[in-house]
Formats: sequence, C-alpha cells, structure tokens
Amino acid sequence: MHYLSLKMWWPLPLVALNALVILATKQQRTKSVTTLIDAQWEATPVVLEVAEFLADENPDYLWSFVDSINHLEPPLVETSPDKARYERVLTAVSGVLTSTQLSVLKLALSLHIYSPKVEMYAQMARERGVLCPVAVDLAGRLTCDLAELKTLLIQTPISQPRAGVKLYELDHHYPGSENASTVAVLYGELGTPELALFHELLKIHAAAGTVDYVLRHHVKVLVGIIPIDSSRLFKVLAGILCGDHSNRFIKVLAGILCGDHSNRLIKVLAGILCGDHSNSLFKVLTGILCLGINSTHVKERPQRKVRLSGYGVELQIKSTEYKAQDDTQVKGEESSDSSDQDDDEQEVQGFNFNRLGSLYPDLKEDLEVFRQHLLDSSSDMAPLKVWQVQELSLQAAERIMSAPREEALKLMTTIAQNFPLQAKSLVRTPVSEALKKEVKLNQDMFSSSLNLQPTDTALFINGMFFDLDVVDMISLLDVVRQELRVLEGLYKIGISESRMSSILALDFSGSSSSNQEYAIDIRDSAVMWVNDIEHDKQYRRWSDSLMELLRPTFPGMLRSIRRNLYHLVIIADPAKLEARPLLKLAESFYVHTAPLRVGLVFAVNPDEMVSGLEDSGVAMLNAFNYASEQKDAYSGLAFITDVYAAVKEDRDITVEDVRSQLKSKYPQGNVEEILGEDSEYSTGRKLAKDFLERSGFRRHPQVSCIRGFECEGDIQLCCLAHQVLLNGVPLSDKSLTSDEFEEAVLTEIMSQTPTFQKAVYKGEFSDSDDSLDFIMNQANVMPRSDTLAPSTHCQIGAYKLVPLLSRLNDRILNQDNQYYLDMSGVFPTNTKTDNFPSLSTRDKTAMLVAQMRYFSTRRQHGDDGHQVILTHWVVGDMDSSEGRHLLHQALEQMLSSGSVRVGLLVNPRHNSGSQLLNQLVLAALETLPPNQASHYISTILASNTLSQAISSGEKEPQDVIVQGVDLSNLTLVWQQFKSDLTTLNTHQTYSRAVLNLSPGARAVVTNGRVLGPLDAGERFTTDDFSLLERFNMNNYGDKLLAVLKKQGDEDDVVTSDILMQTVALLVSRTQSRSRFEIPFRGEEYSVVKLPPRNPSEPILDLVAVVDPVSRGAQKVGPILSVLQEVLNCNIRLFLNCVEKHSDMPLKSFYRFVLEPELQFVGEGHHSHGPVARFTNMPESILFTQNMHVPENWLVESVRSLYDLDNIRLEDVDSGVHSEFELEYLLLEGHCFEASMGNPPRGLQITLGTELEPVKVDTIVMANLGYFQLKANPGAWTLRLRQGRSAEIFDIVSQEGGHTPTNQLLLVFRSRVMLSCSSQEGGGTHSYKLLLVFRSRVMLSCSSPEGTGTPSNSSLYSGVVQEGTDTTTNSSDIKVLVSSFKSHVLKLKVSKKPDKMHMDLLSEDDSAATAGLWGSITRYLGTLVSSSDNLEVHQQVPWSLVATTWRSITRVQQPLVWRTDTSSKAPPTHHGCVWRTDTSSEAPLTHHGCVWGTDTYSEAPLTHHGCVWGTDTYSEALLPVMALPLTRGAGSSFPECANLLEVRRLASEITPKSFQFEWPSRDLVEVASPVSRKGCHKEVGTLPGFPDEEHPSGRERKPLVLSGYLSCVPSTFGGSSKDEDDKEQKINIFSVASGHLYERFLRIMMLSVLKHTNTPVKFWFLKNYLSPTLKVMSHWRKHCLDYLPHMAQEYGFEYELVQYKWPRWLHQQREKQRIIWGYKILFLDVLFPLDVKKIIFVDADQVVRADMKELVDLDLGGAPYGYTPFCESRTEMEGFRFWKTGYWRNHLQGRRYHISALYVVDLRRFRRIAAGDRLRGQYQALSQDPNSLSNLDQDLPNNMIHQVAIKSLPQEWLWCETWCDNDSKRLAKTIDLCNNPLTKEAKLTAAMRIVEEWKDYDAELKRIQKKMDDSQAEDISEVHQHTHTIDSHSEL
Repeated sequence: MHYLSLKMWWPLPLVALNALVILATKQQRTKSVTTLIDAQWEATPVVLEVAEFLADENPDYLWSFVDSINHLEPPLVETSPDKARYERVLTAVSGVLTSTQLSVLKLALSLHIYSPKVEMYAQMARERGVLCPVAVDLAGRLTCDLAELKTLLIQTPISQPRAGVKLYELDHHYPGSENASTVAVLYGELGTPELALFHELLKIHAAAGTVDYVLRHHVKVLVGIIPIDSSRLFKVLAGILCGDHSNRFIKVLAGILCGDHSNRLIKVLAGILCGDHSNSLFKVLTGILCLGINSTHVKERPQRKVRLSGYGVELQIKSTEYKAQDDTQVKGEESSDSSDQDDDEQEVQGFNFNRLGSLYPDLKEDLEVFRQHLLDSSSDMAPLKVWQVQELSLQAAERIMSAPREEALKLMTTIAQNFPLQAKSLVRTPVSEALKKEVKLNQDMFSSSLNLQPTDTALFINGMFFDLDVVDMISLLDVVRQELRVLEGLYKIGISESRMSSILALDFSGSSSSNQEYAIDIRDSAVMWVNDIEHDKQYRRWSDSLMELLRPTFPGMLRSIRRNLYHLVIIADPAKLEARPLLKLAESFYVHTAPLRVGLVFAVNPDEMVSGLEDSGVAMLNAFNYASEQKDAYSGLAFITDVYAAVKEDRDITVEDVRSQLKSKYPQGNVEEILGEDSEYSTGRKLAKDFLERSGFRRHPQVSCIRGFECEGDIQLCCLAHQVLLNGVPLSDKSLTSDEFEEAVLTEIMSQTPTFQKAVYKGEFSDSDDSLDFIMNQANVMPRSDTLAPSTHCQIGAYKLVPLLSRLNDRILNQDNQYYLDMSGVFPTNTKTDNFPSLSTRDKTAMLVAQMRYFSTRRQHGDDGHQVILTHWVVGDMDSSEGRHLLHQALEQMLSSGSVRVGLLVNPRHNSGSQLLNQLVLAALETLPPNQASHYISTILASNTLSQAISSGEKEPQDVIVQGVDLSNLTLVWQQFKSDLTTLNTHQTYSRAVLNLSPGARAVVTNGRVLGPLDAGERFTTDDFSLLERFNMNNYGDKLLAVLKKQGDEDDVVTSDILMQTVALLVSRTQSRSRFEIPFRGEEYSVVKLPPRNPSEPILDLVAVVDPVSRGAQKVGPILSVLQEVLNCNIRLFLNCVEKHSDMPLKSFYRFVLEPELQFVGEGHHSHGPVARFTNMPESILFTQNMHVPENWLVESVRSLYDLDNIRLEDVDSGVHSEFELEYLLLEGHCFEASMGNPPRGLQITLGTELEPVKVDTIVMANLGYFQLKANPGAWTLRLRQGRSAEIFDIVSQEGGHTPTNQLLLVFRSRVMLSCSSQEGGGTHSYKLLLVFRSRVMLSCSSPEGTGTPSNSSLYSGVVQEGTDTTTNSSDIKVLVSSFKSHVLKLKVSKKPDKMHMDLLSEDDSAATAGLWGSITRYLGTLVSSSDNLEVHQQVPWSLVATTWRSITRVQQPLVWRTDTSSKAPPTHHGCVWRTDTSSEAPLTHHGCVWGTDTYSEAPLTHHGCVWGTDTYSEALLPVMALPLTRGAGSSFPECANLLEVRRLASEITPKSFQFEWPSRDLVEVASPVSRKGCHKEVGTLPGFPDEEHPSGRERKPLVLSGYLSCVPSTFGGSSKDEDDKEQKINIFSVASGHLYERFLRIMMLSVLKHTNTPVKFWFLKNYLSPTLKVMSHWRKHCLDYLPHMAQEYGFEYELVQYKWPRWLHQQREKQRIIWGYKILFLDVLFPLDVKKIIFVDADQVVRADMKELVDLDLGGAPYGYTPFCESRTEMEGFRFWKTGYWRNHLQGRRYHISALYVVDLRRFRRIAAGDRLRGQYQALSQDPNSLSNLDQDLPNNMIHQVAIKSLPQEWLWCETWCDNDSKRLAKTIDLCNNPLTKEAKLTAAMRIVEEWKDYDAELKRIQKKMDDSQAEDISEVHQHTHTIDSHSEL
C-alpha cells in the first residue's frame, strides 16, 4: 500500500519544479543593449524625399510627380495615417518607375537619403525669411498672397534682372523656363492645396517663357489661423516692437511682450509663449509669434527627429586586467525606443519559436522552457584552447555551405555578428578536404589578380571594387542606382543578356576624364632641335637605361637619363617681347644640362617676298640659321639671347638690333647676305607655317597679328599667341611668363613621368624603343591634319592661314561642361506627332531617334549588315550661311571617312518666312538613298550662290543635276514638306526644349554628346569632325567594336541606332572606378550562389570575397541580405578563409542597422525607426561600445545613463539603452597656395551663413593641406577668417563649392560710398554708407520721427559681393550641404601682392593688432581719404544693414545700441536682452522663451533662454546687445530658436531714431568670467547707465553686459579677450572616456583650481565624453549641464573641441588607441592660433602645485616638454622596456618620457611643423601592428631626434608604479599609473595613494546634489505652471 501510494505521487514534485521553472522564465527578461542615431533636424515628409529621388532619376519625373500629387483628392496632406499617405505616394510614382526602381526607392526612403536635401531647402527658406506656408520670391520680392503674385507677374518686366535671387545647380527649374530672365522661386510643401494653386499659376507663366520657375521645399511654415501675409506680419511686428498700439490685436500682442498681465487673455498667452505648448491652439499661436514652429497640420506631424540607418554598432569584449569601472550606482529607466519591440529573439540556434508556437499552441510553456535553455547554453563563453581556434574560419565556411542555399547568407551573418558565442559550436564541425583545396586555389587567384589576401573583404558590383572598411551604404546605393539606369537602358534599347556583361565591363574612363591632356604630333621637320640628349657629348656620363625611371629619388628631382624623354617645343616669334622669357629659360635648361630636349618653331612672316631687312622676326630666324650653321644649334639660341641682353628696354626686337649683334658676334659674315631677300638662311618659314596650320591653336585677341597677315573677319582668328608644347601637350597660356614658365615645365614633367614608369614596369616601353615614337603613339596624341579647309578668312599672298584648324579643338577635347542626351527611352509606335511637345525629354529623344534619317555612304536606308558606330546630328538653319557651312563640313568629312552617318536637326532662325532649303534637305533624306542624298545636298551646299537661289525660290530641286542621283520623287516630297510643317515644328521644339538652343543656333550632337551651342563666327570644319571621329574611336569606338565581334548570337542584331544609344548610356555614366573580372578556380565547395529572382529582367552582378569570421563579414552579410531583397541580382559569395588562426579571429559582437523599407506599426503610424539591438548577450562579460558610422558623420551620445565604455549586463536592471545624434556632417577639403603648391599652414577658414557668418572654424594643416569643418544641411558660406588669414591671403580658385548663378554687383573695387533716399508713406528714409569692408556693406541709417519704416518690398537679404557668377579672388564661397555623403573642397589661395613676404605663423607683434577692429580702423583711414569723389545713388534695404552688422558683431565685439535708462540695478540676462517699458514689480522667470520685465526691481533679472526686458524712459525697443558671441554651429539657446527668428526679423525693420555706434573704447572685459545655464559668458562694462547706489541716475556706472562663449563645441574655439589676458590664462587639455575617468577628470579639474589664482580654461575632447558629464538628466527640455554648473561654482572657463580622425590617416580600431592618437596627433589644429601654450593633464591625475609654473617654464626652443619616467622604484626594473633593445639604441642615452603630463608651446610647435612630422611618422609606423604599442608616448619618443623634447623636472609627475615613496612629498602632480605587478583597481588606488582624493570627491558630490535639487525644483515649477494654464483651456 505504501509502495503504491509512493508510486502514485512521485511525479508531483517534478510537476511543481517544472511550474517553478516556467514561472521563473516568465519573470526573467533577457537583458539587451540597444542603440540608435537620430539626426538633428525634424523628420522630413516622405513625399518630398520621393520628389528628390525622382529629380535625380530624371527631372521630367519630378515635375510629372508634382502635377500628380497636386491633383490628388483629397489633398495628400490630409491623408492619414502615415501608411496610407505613404502608399498614395508610391502609387503616384509606380507609373514611371520599374519594379526594381520602386524597391530601390523604398530602400532610399528607409535610409532617408534625401532628407538632408529637403532640410537644405528648408534652411534656405529660413534664411530668406519665409514665414508663411507657401511663398514666392519673385525677382527678389517675397510674397505669400496669390492675388498679389498675379499682380506682380503682370507688373514685373520680362527683362527684369535676376538680382536678388540666388540660384544653384541643385535647384529644380521647370522644363523650358531656364532661359527666362525673371526668376520666381516657390517655397512650399508638396501635397498641400496652397502649393498646388501657386504651382499652377507659375507653371503657366513658365510655359510662356516669362519666368524661370524654381521649386524649393519648405516644411516649417506658419499656420493660417491669423490670415496675414508677410507685409501685414511686418506691420504687426513693427507695431509691437516700435510702440504702435492703435490696433487691438497689436495691443494684445504688445501686452504679452511688454509684460502687461492685467488682462486674463494676455496672461494666458504670455504663459504660452514662455513654455507651455500643451494646448494645440496655444501651439499654433506660439508658432505665429515665435515665427515658425510647425505647419498647418500639427496633429498629423508629430515632432520627431529623422531616425538614421546605414551604420554599425560594435560591442567589443574589454580586457579586465585593470579594473576601471565606477562604483556609482545608476538607476536605470526604460526608453520608449527600446521597449516598443520585443527583446526576445524568436529564432535561437535554428529554432523559430514564433513558428513553433503557432503550430503547437498547447506546448507554448514547454517551448518557452526549451527556448530559455537554449539561450542559457548559447550565452556560455568558455575559453577555447589554441588548437580549437585554428580552423574556426574553415569550420564556419563548412557550416555555411552545409546550410540550405536560401539560409546561407543569414547564417554567415549570425556567425560573424555573434562569433564569441558561436565559436564553441563551430569547433565540432569537420572540414572537408575539397573545401580546403578549393579555398586555397581561389585564394591564389585572388592574390595574383586582385591583390586580395586571406581575411580581406571585397565587394564587387558589376566588376567595380568597393572596400567595405571605407565605403558607406549611401554611396553604395548611389552606385547601384547608376548601374541600374544603365542596365535597364541597355535592356530597353535591345541589348541582349549575352552581351550585357561584356559591354558593362568596358572602361570608358578616358572619355569622361577632364584631366586627360591631349597632345599633337611633334615629329615634324619644322621643329629645329637645339640638343639631342641621346647623342650629344655633354650627356654621355648619364645612364641610357630606362630602368633608371624606377629608381627612387627625392620628390621633385629630375632623373638624368640619356634618353629623349621630354621634348620642349617653343612656338614663338623671337622678335616679340613675349618670347623673351621663354627662349631665355630654354637656354637656361640647356646650360644647366636639364634632361630636356629643346625644339624651336619660329612663327614669323611666311611671305618669302619679305626679307630680314624688313621684318625683325625674319631677321632673327635668318640669324639663328646662320649661327647654327657656323657652329651648332645652341649657338643660334645663344645668339638670340645675346640680342635680348643687348636690348635693355622692354620692347620688341628691331632689324637694327639684329644687324648690330651680327656685326659684333660674326664680323666675318655679310649682314646683307644673311638678312637679304635671296638669303640662303631664310629657310623653315613655310615649314613653320604648315606646322601651325595643321596644329591650329586657338588665337587670342590680346596678341598682335603676325606681320603681313590681313584679316577680313575677327582679329582673334588670325592672331597667334606663343605656344609651348611638352611632349606635344600644350602648356597653359597663363604659365608662359617669366614667373610661371619654369615651374609649369617642371610640373608637366612630373605629371608625365608616372606614365613612363608604368610603361617601363609593364614592359611596354623598353630600351630598344624609340622614345619619341613611343610618346607620339600614345592614345592622347591627336595626329595633325594633312588637308586644308577650303574656306579661310586671312590671306597673305598665295598662302592662306586657316583659322581654328583645331586638331586640339578645346570644344571637342575638353569635357568639363559636356552633357549627354538621355537616349534610353523607347518610342511607342502609337504616339502621335501632334503630342510631341507634351512628351518628356526622354520620350522626345526616343521619338526623334526613331524618325531620324541619315546621310551616309550606304546605298539604302538601314545598316545593310554593317553598323556605323559614330552618328552626328547637325543642328542648324540651312537658310543661314553658318548653318550650311556646318552641314557641308560634316558631309565632306563623312564622305572621306565612310564610317560615319550624319543627320540634320533643323533649328530655324525665324518661325515664319521661307524654309525652302530646310525642307529640301529633309525631303532629300526622306526620298533619296543615303549616298545619293549626301552627294546631292553636298553639291548644293558647296555653292553659296546655288544655295541662296534655292532658298529664295529662284531655282527648283531638279535644276541641280548630280550624276547618279534620281530626282523623280524629290519634287513631290518637297511639295509635301512645304505644306506640312510637322517635321520642322518637331525639330524646332526639340532644339528649344531639349537642347536649350536659341533660334538659329548651331550645335553638333555626336552619339548623344552635345557640342554647342557654337559661338557666332565659330567655324567647325572637316578637321574638327575628323578630330571628333578619332577622339571618339580612341575613347570607346574601338573597344565597343571589339566586344561586338566577340560576343552575341548571330540572331542578335545590333543596329547603328542601338550603338548610338549604347554609347550615350555608357559614356555619360560616371567613370570613377575600374572594373575587374573575378578569376576563380572553383565554385562548388566554397562559393554561395544566390540566383536572381527574375532572370528575364536586368540583373545586377554582386560578388563578395570574405572571410566568414572577419570584421568584413559582420558588415557585408546584412548589406547583401538587404540588396538581395531589394534588387534583382545574382550574388556569388566566395569564402576567403584563413587556413590557421593562432587567436580568436573576432572578439566583438556587431549589428549593422539597415532596413529595406520604412516600417509601420499599430494603425499605420510610422515606427520609431531602426535600432541596433543586442539580445541574449553574456551578462558577465565586460563590453565597450563603438560606433561605426560613415567617415563624414560626427555623432555624439546624447542619452545614456550607463557607462558605454564599461557595459556589464549583470550590473543593470533591464538593459542598456543609448541614443546618439548626428551632430554634424563633415565638410572636408584641401588647400594649397596657387603659386608654389604648398599648403598654407595655419590658415584659418570659417563657415557660416549670411545671418551668422562665423559658426565654425578650422586651421589648415600641412599634411595634404587638409582641413575639416562641421556643418549641417543648408547653404553655407566659406571664407578666410577675418584677421591675419584674410589680410595675407585671397582665395583664387575652388572646386566642390556651389557658386550662385546670379549675384548683385554693388561694389567698386570693394569701396563704395553711396547716399540714397526714398519716399514711402509720406516719410523719407536716408541711408549713408559708412564702410565697405571685405566686400560687405556697413550702413548708418536714420529716419525722421514718426515716419514709419521701409516697406517689405525694399527688403533684400543677399550679401553684396564683387563679381557676378564667380567667386574667384573672393573670400566667400557658397557650399551646399545636401547629402549624407562626403563633401570635399579643393581651395587654392595666394598671398596678396603687398603681403608676399609675410608669414602666417609669424610671431611678430603686429599680429596682435591684426584683428577685425584693427583692420576696420586702418581701413577707415583709407576709405575716408578716397571717399570724396565717388557717390552712388541706390536704395539700400534694411535687411542688408542688419545682415552686415550681424556678421561683424558675431566675429569680435557685440554691437551696442544705447539709450538712457534709470533702473536701479543693471539687468543681467542670458542670451539676448531686449528692453521695453513696463512696471511689473517682480521679474518673470520662466523656462523656454521668456519676455520679462525690469523697471525698479532690486535684483537683476535672471531667466533661462532669451529674455526680453523693459526700459522705463524709452518707447522704442532698445536691443542692449546683439547676437551672442558663439563659435559653434547652432544656437546657444535651443529653446528660443524661434525667438532668434523674431529678433532677426525685427532687425530688418527700422526702429525710431536708431543710430548705430561703434563699441566704446571704454568697453573692458573682466578677468574672472561667470558661468550660467549651459554657456560660459564674458562680462564687460559700458558707460552711460545708472549707478545702483545712485537711484537718481546722475552718477553713472557701467552696465554689465553678458555674452556667451560657445557651449556648442567647434573644431577649436577661442575668445575675444585681449592678447595679454590670454597670456595670463592657464589652458589645460584633457581627455576622458567612461564614467570612472570622467569622475577622475572632475577631481583633476578641482585640484588644478585649488592650487592657482590664475584664470583657468579647460579644453576637453568632445568625441568621447558621455552624456552623463555633458547632461546630467534625460529631461532634454529642462536639462542642467554639469560642466557649466561646475564652471559657475568655481569660476573657470571650458570649451569642448572636436576633430574627426582624417580618412587618409591610418585608422586605429581600438577605442583606447584612438584616444591616445588624439592626445598627440592633432595638437596643431585642435586649438586656435591665439592659444600660446597648452598643458595636457591626464584625467586620473591630482595636481598639487600651481600650473602657472609650467606655463612660465622656458622650454629652451623645444616645442613641448614631457616628464621622464621615474627610475627610483627598483622592484619595477624588469618592466622598464626603454633600457633594453630597440629603445636603448634609439634613445642613445636620452630619457624615455611619459605622456601623462606635458606642456606644448603651440607657436613653436606649428612653426617647425611638429604636428605634420608626427603624423607623417605615425603613418609610416602604424602600418605595423607591432609598432607604437603605447601610441601617445612611443611616437614623441621615437621622434625625439627630429622633434626635440624638453625634459621637465621629475617632481612634475609622481607615479607610485615607477617612483619611490620618498619622492612623493615633492610631487607636484600624482598620476594613477597602472601597476603591472599588483593590477590594483584605479578607484582603490586613488583612495589609497592620494590623501585628498576622497575630500575632492565628496565636495563634487555635494555640488551634484545641489544641482539635482535645483533641477527638481525647476521641473516641479514647470509642471505647476502647465497645470495652471490647462485650467484656461476653454480659451
């Protein structure tokens, strides 16, 4: 019985145990790590991003899409939810995009590729002052009213200049309106009904040609609750600000602003404006008054940032050898972004628990137990033995190849991204020998052909290589889109799949490279060679082996090789003054035995009837020949230079000069015989003439004609400029001067040398080859013509000088401004010709291709089995002589070539009148066989008389008899063309709409490439057509023909039309990368093959070569997965495994954030966005988080309670969530001096906007002339910094900027004095120009009392600049930041003529006075002295005044607007203070935007954000201070960004009786700065305000002004303090990462401050500071910054500096090594030039001495001083590595120095280019992973012989690890060095070693508690205030 009972009940404990396990599993939640990145700007509407995508695909798509969206009913903006709006947008584009393009669009929307561009347009709108939902800027006048716009469009003259409106290349012009002179820019949001109305109106006027209609997106607009246009808004604001309260609404608003809260409504509205936005109506009103918070549909557009993707996040396993974790307990919180998704992975070790749960719902609890068991087992990270890790790469490959094909890619991603957890399971996987063998064979192929080694990762897209370590997803998608355009275009025009891959692989880079230099053949008897390096005796000691080219030399050194490698040919008239420097330098080259062969071509009078006795040029030629015959050619050249030496004046040589020199040098010679008419020495004249004719250089008007030439037409056609050829390549004209010529020759030699080196290395150029023949047989050498054109303009006797016989025609060879027609369209057969004008550009071209008839040498239309690869479309009017000449020349060249066809596109000059000849040519093409039509029309065009007779109707077509041409049907067809003008109209429409040609303009379209319009009088001859043929055949024709012969089926017919369209597609694409064919030996065992979804559609070929357990695999896996989902692609994944590992190949977890499409949740709302999510992670492991973002992204952590440098999941409650923000997009560049090519070290460059000219700044380094600036989307202005940089240098050229296409010209030599007046509203406004400084206008203004303000129509927001369309020699360069991609600028600067000998980094005293105000003071003197005679009458708008003054005040000093006041205490505020009248007893204190009061209060006002105060005795608003002094990008007051807009607008309105004044000389700055709420501020005083102790106001006391320094970090910062003050300041630099080191950092700062009375400024590297230090609370709206609070408490300054590691500098992967690099590599560019000395102090140090001692220490000429390592602690002797091996030999008895403390003399550091030297040495050593183990101290110690180190006294750094205890009492600083013996934790060591450390720590904790308490009170006050306002919600 007992046994049975026991048997019955024994399962019960197991059941209970199972229930407990299930319960515990439910309660246990897997901890995760989540990370996201947001942009700084608000989310941009999807419809606008789609519009920009379409604009990139085809501009016609954009405008078609705009029309589609505008016609939607209901309007798109009223559609909800988000998913429905998204689907409506996609439906609108589905008609123009293919299915693949639609998938790419979805991916682009997921990446938000076009969000920066939309934000850029929004920034332009804000800068322009757009305040309403839709606005139009018409010729500089802004209007928001549709009726007003209609009136303006009627009133504005058609010829209105484009001044006042700046246009850019990125602007969207309505098709066909670009040539209109009046510009109308429409700002608005697509999808709103308001924009649709404006669009329809502007579209009508654009189609009529009256306006150039430009569309710009504008999202942040005003609501329409208060329906006022911009002019009324100006009036309202003017009334508020200037005291006009006659209007009730104005009175109410004035009450709000001025503090009158007696009325309940006013009180409520005041509360709204001061921070309460809980009520939607309040939100709307705030939007009105704060100028633009939101749009009309606030509810439908929640305030959210753009969520970014396309980046990687890494959790790297961190070493725990030394414990470096803070013991401060952090209470976690759950974020909305981390909790909105399930943390639990539904697939664990191959089991999909979602699927299992749906199949077996009854086993749900058991499945959960099993899942948890798998998770627990998978998170075990037991260490592996050495033999176990050897084949991990091969084992991973075996596991991947064993998986199903569709799962292989996903499996590889899982293994790579979670490798530390996956490694244990891989160890048991056996590896087949077949896989090992195939991997090895493929690796050998990759190594020899592609230079890929094991572990290397490579991605090939259609053969183009991409390094995934440097390429980003957005750039990758750009390439994919470009390839898809070509693929789908080829597919449409009929290229078969069998030919597709081979045609795509063709490299046409030569055809699109604008840098290729073309040359002419110089193998001509006209060239008289002065020397022969291969045979002359003076070169006999040189080696004749070409292998010398491969021998390394110093940069710039010429190799002495006895081969004629460099041929310098000078073409000149030796008697001309311009020829002197050329020939004199040629002799210098010879005398100094330069490896240069010199040849001469004397371009003198070719008329043999003219002798040397009459013409000095002929005389010089004869004398040269005579001297050469007497001795050698050099003697002839020497004679010429002797003539130059004898003539002292700067003039041309005369015959008498030659005669006298001949008599002197050759007395035995008969001068009359040498120079006479029958002289035997007058040879070579005709040869030179023929050479010139065949070369055909373009002429220049500034050069006088050759004597004897008589020009009938334009003088420039017959006038010859001197030319110099180096190996046939012409040197630029501007280099043919005495200053530039030598450098130009050497530069060209250096540029050509690599070509020779490459040819020698490849065996293409050997010692047996003739050098000149090899050079002249290169593809870039164009052969000279052997035929002359039949027409000419210049006649000399029997000879004709052929003008512009350009064998080097710049129009053909220069492709910088070329463009290609889109010929990828397919013409629908059912399209009617009548619909031609309404077709898109692509469809118009397709229709023309289908209907075009051609002249050719064929007997019938069509190809007749033979394709023609070159097709010309000649565009012109046959009724004009120029048009006839162009077609005739084309036909002549076609008949001689036989491999070209020519079509005619008629562009008549007049729409009416006779078109007989045009119609005859078209009829001949239609009826006659191509060869007969060619001969017939060529016969007519050859005779002007015959052509004009037919054009006038005097002769009929049958009157022209050509042998073999049947004209029976021609007359009939001609009559049909005369009656039916459809074809002519089609051609005319195409010329205007697509080619953008004016009526009658000529052009040549060759295979889609448009050459034209040709200039009036420009001759395009048969030689030009021959050059065009040769050029095109060299670049692509021969390659394409070769492929067609090899590839394709017999049934696959490729027509001439298909070839023409193919060339247009292939050549027009960007050719920046070479294409490779991927070689391999096998693909069965080690290659994952994923076929395309649809083989019948265009297929993209993707090949990846990757080690499955490498960092590359972590990234390439998710990228390929997304591309496979999006594209129709063929993927091959070659597993490039390492044969044996000695260590774990991966020690990190990784996530790549990328989604193929936007995601929606719930009821169709947008999801929060993509997040990097790490789940099921081992909880006991210590991680550090690294962000892998694109190179040009600057991201910062803005939210994370936990230490991201030390993540241990077992120490947290739920998970670790962090949020990052894309703070800036990096703008990089390279800057060089134009003359010498040297980087201008120390040159300062600034970036800003027109309203804020200086937002960020930087310094140019010597390494590559590199600089970087921080920006965000928008239109920026780059300029040289005011002061020494702008005084010495000018920017002379730039690449990569965006110059506005129109600017206002309003300066005369940068100095204009003007006075102007206008009568408006009965008032008179006079403007007097005070100063034009650096092309900026500064005005003083006045208006009579009560006369009002200038009207809105006079507002102009542009900055006056010199010039019209170029920024050359200007300090202002426009830069548009419109993309997430990298933006690189190239600048060239030159010193001003009077500053040539000045040094930018000079230490002379004059530099101290080179600031802005010093410049203005000096400039005023010269301006006043020259101002009497110049007066220009021009109305100058107020916005110009305000803009100018703002730009000045932001640079140096505040602008002071003064008036009287009588408050007892001076008001002290944060930010900008505007004061008006009120009588409130207590000041208002609010959070957010604050309008406060100040009249008789005892205490000064203290507010958060922007403060508007009051003034008792003034009715007018008096701005006490202008914009705050900021150096960073962005506003100092994020809460009041909209108030700054109010202030900006108000500054454009003329207040009553305002007078600008210069800042008083009495403005002094207080040495002890005060810190407030987030920003440092400097304090100064200004006389003229009441004294606190004397209420009567009679005793004056300076008013305290507060202005912000930057709390937003810049590349480097600075202050406006005087030099003396800067010298007295201690500058401390430090770096910290992680909570513990930030805790140490605060203690270090406190210890420094406790031991000095000198002002201190701390400089911190912002890159790695945690948000915990910068922001102590997650309440972003009401945050209190910790550093400013501490700065206020202790009275110090600080600045955050930031520098992105340059991409060209070898990258470090570990965070610690990156931080070490920042400590030493960028010292010269991190800090401004006015910082003389900087002291680096490690964060874990405690200072016990006054750092002023270190500042004053003499470094003895060394750029920096370091403390040597202590050697007094004997037990550490075995760890002193510098006493043995390499370091002992290298130091040579010197001490090895520690990098924990060092002082840098930045002036000396920069002057000796120490930073550049250190970076150069780092670049060389860092390639070896075993070098620079301790980067920050190994590098300076390694460079000790090149960059000296001053050894600081030993007591300056004491460390217990290396120093004995006795020396501690003398220590001035104590450093907490790691101890390799004890490995003691940092925190423990700090408390034990440093006695005062605990006291410092406790003191700082008290400050933090005080700050937290203050913050809690502020937050409580906000909640209470919000509740109060809610009670009035019925309003």
